[in-house]
Amino acid sequence: MQNNTNGGQPTLLNGKPISNPGGPRGGRGNKGEGKGDSGKGKVPGKDKLPDQVGCLQLASKCLLAGDIESTEMWLDIMSKELPGTSDKAFYHSLIHVCARAGNPNAAGWCAIRMVRIGLQPNKVTLNSVIDACAKVGDIELATKWWEQMMQIGLKPNAITYNTMINACAQARDAVGAEWWIQEMMKDNLAPCVVSFSTVVDAFAKEGKMEKAEQWYDRMTQNGVNPDSVIFNSLINACAKAGNPSKAEYWMLQMQLSNLHPDERTFNSLINACAKAGAPDRAEYWFRQMERAGCRVDTITFGCVIHASAKIGDVARAEFWMEEMLSRSMTPNLVCYNTALHACAHTGDVQRATHWLERIYAAGITPNKITFNSMIDAYAKAGDAQGAELWLQQMIAKGFHPDQITYATLLRANSCAGEENIEEASRWAYDAHVKAYSRAGILSGVKHWLGDMTRAGFQPSHGLRNEIMQIVQSKGNPKLEEQIVKLIGQTNFVDVQPSNQNQRSQQKPQQNQQQHRQQRQQQPQQQQQQQRQQQQEQMQHMPQQAKQQQQQQQNRQGPQNQATRVFAPPARKKQSNNKGKKQNIIINNNGGSLEAAQVEQAPQCL
Repeated sequence: MQNNTNGGQPTLLNGKPISNPGGPRGGRGNKGEGKGDSGKGKVPGKDKLPDQVGCLQLASKCLLAGDIESTEMWLDIMSKELPGTSDKAFYHSLIHVCARAGNPNAAGWCAIRMVRIGLQPNKVTLNSVIDACAKVGDIELATKWWEQMMQIGLKPNAITYNTMINACAQARDAVGAEWWIQEMMKDNLAPCVVSFSTVVDAFAKEGKMEKAEQWYDRMTQNGVNPDSVIFNSLINACAKAGNPSKAEYWMLQMQLSNLHPDERTFNSLINACAKAGAPDRAEYWFRQMERAGCRVDTITFGCVIHASAKIGDVARAEFWMEEMLSRSMTPNLVCYNTALHACAHTGDVQRATHWLERIYAAGITPNKITFNSMIDAYAKAGDAQGAELWLQQMIAKGFHPDQITYATLLRANSCAGEENIEEASRWAYDAHVKAYSRAGILSGVKHWLGDMTRAGFQPSHGLRNEIMQIVQSKGNPKLEEQIVKLIGQTNFVDVQPSNQNQRSQQKPQQNQQQHRQQRQQQPQQQQQQQRQQQQEQMQHMPQQAKQQQQQQQNRQGPQNQATRVFAPPARKKQSNNKGKKQNIIINNNGGSLEAAQVEQAPQCL
């Protein structure tokens, strides 16, 4: 908004200057009269003037555009030619228009002009101006108008307090909202359901559920019945925290209060189940939502799909995507990204690529989340080279990687174990620098080289050589000159071969061999320990028991007896143990559960 600073002090309310910070100042007096010939055009005749509604629209349009001069001109003309355009009701309407537009400065200017033309503001006037400040969360400006209200001797009412509470809530200041409702009580004004629900919502949005529930209890203790707004706020807060049990509790309380859940209520509850990775509960509330006659929309389906994606259930997520399409509903990018994320969660590169193709087929442009999911899919599959290629695609499409991208690339490196975290970090930084070099974005190269250095990793001479090779292959002399200058300002160091970027080929194989050796060594060590224990036990056993124990060992062989699983034999085996049964046994590999044919030998289970 433009400020008119030609006048001196703004007009006074009660003999003291009134400030209207940041807004147009009304110190022009009646200088706007007669400006029609030299202003925006000739002043129309009386027969061409709009009616009162048209005048309100014209004045508000000029005022919200910041054209104070034209606003003054039209208001001066209308006050002379049209009755009803210079009373409080007209200015209150003008203030309300400014408040709805989220322009508290314009609303304050109207209040100042009222005083200038001899209209004394009342509670409605100043409550409306404070409401304009509250809608944009401007606590400071709202407080100043509160002080002006007190200076002219107007006592705040419940609406004034509720407006100040709302100003704090809009500014995400729950403590401030709590302070104002307490001041309201001190002023012997009883808070209503709006007062309490605003405070509850303020704490709920900040994730302070304990305080939100305290004010809910206080509301019921004061005999104020809650409404749907307050329950929706509590359920939505539980959804953000991923607490479906608490969300379902508040849904029950809502129904016990004879209030009917709406689309927002169900969507919040389904979202709570999704964030907790509870697809069964999400699908249950989806069905309840339909039974209640509420319309399911893209948000609803997105939450149900997210519930399956959260636990990596690709088939379930894809089922709900197809169900959505079968109802002639158009999935948005969030739904597609969620299905793609489900595939990435399990490292299913093929299905992730399938859903990326579906995104393009639907005419939707992928975003950063899409590319991060593709990088994650290759990372989970252990394909560091593929992840790096998708990083290059991401930058080529104009999306800048963030910390999520960096962390995903760390996971993509097969040597990102704790003992090799330094090497993995260096590789991830190198990948970003080279990707920006391929895209020809100098600022990106400079940024990630700087981040790399600040993280304690000096760029290697090998990286410098790769950067130069990439830039020279692009055939861009200007870019090459800029890169050479940047390289000259960067300190590159020699890095030992074991710390260079050779892990995409050599290191993964070495690590896999080490892991295989470790897995082979662990059973051997356990077997040696078991043999020693058995030998110690046999020293104290009777001779007959020793013979039985030795026979069992000879039959079992050198396998790990604690977790031995017998594969089904290729042919019938002559043995006294004729019966076999199907058991679930913990496998050596990762503790997974497998079904196997197990001999009825207790010592083998």
